[in-house]
Amino acid sequence: MVIQKLKSIASNLYRGGNIVFSPKGEFLVHGGLSPDSICLWDVKTGELIQTLCGHEKLIHCLDFSSDGKLFASAGNDSVIKLWYVPTRENFQTLTFHKGIVSTVLFCPKRPLLASASFKEGIVRLWNNQTGEIVQEFEYGFTRFAPSGDAIAIGKHNAITEYSVETGTPLAVIEVETEGIPEIVYSPDGNFLVFTSKGEYLGVWDVHKKRVINTIGKLGDGIVNTVFSPDGRFLAGSSVYETSIKLWDFMTGESLHTIYGRFDEITALSFNPDGSMLAIGIGGRFGYNIELWSISQER
Repeated sequence: MVIQKLKSIASNLYRGGNIVFSPKGEFLVHGGLSPDSICLWDVKTGELIQTLCGHEKLIHCLDFSSDGKLFASAGNDSVIKLWYVPTRENFQTLTFHKGIVSTVLFCPKRPLLASASFKEGIVRLWNNQTGEIVQEFEYGFTRFAPSGDAIAIGKHNAITEYSVETGTPLAVIEVETEGIPEIVYSPDGNFLVFTSKGEYLGVWDVHKKRVINTIGKLGDGIVNTVFSPDGRFLAGSSVYETSIKLWDFMTGESLHTIYGRFDEITALSFNPDGSMLAIGIGGRFGYNIELWSISQER
């Protein structure tokens, strides 16, 4: 594996949440140059394409629909805004939350949107065409299965997988953790990776319904876990070393560690073909985004 820094494409940003590539990978989206703005960046040139405004407070979370036509934004002002990508216009605003919205996610293959508010202690599923609330769950770290048929919610000491259609529990994973576990599905939906004890990663086989492996070790302090789009590699940032670690997912072998001038790592995101990793970096001079090339050759 060969990893090289390509460029910094943004600097002096307000502290944002996740970084999201568009489904075709031509641009990425992040919280912007002011607390209430969203910036769209051209990945090839590193230039700012457009700044979108409409929120009243800091933006925490962003996500694209799988067809790339819509993206959603949410944050401290308690509202969720839906944007039409071709025109970059805000066409719908959802206002049912009463607290900070910490998560917003489009469901693959279904016209649904998930949002979560810690203050309210709730995860909601919305019909993103009508704005109707279709399901509600107890708050936790939330991810959709790639099939769009299930949603996993990590709470203290357990992760529950629910049916999106009926809201009924499908499986419960007991985990050892000091807080709410982070979770991420493998791209094929066969595995669910979760933080254990706030240190290393556990691997749950969705079909066998049991933990089959662990990745990393005590002292790693892994967060911000993401899969490469082909499912071969897993990346996560270490809160202790302030570094990014990459593993071979099937073997658990550590492949590479990225060290840099990182005071804090706020987000990680692979581009759609897995050739690039975007890193959100915090430091004394503000928050920045760096792009690193990933070659899968050894």
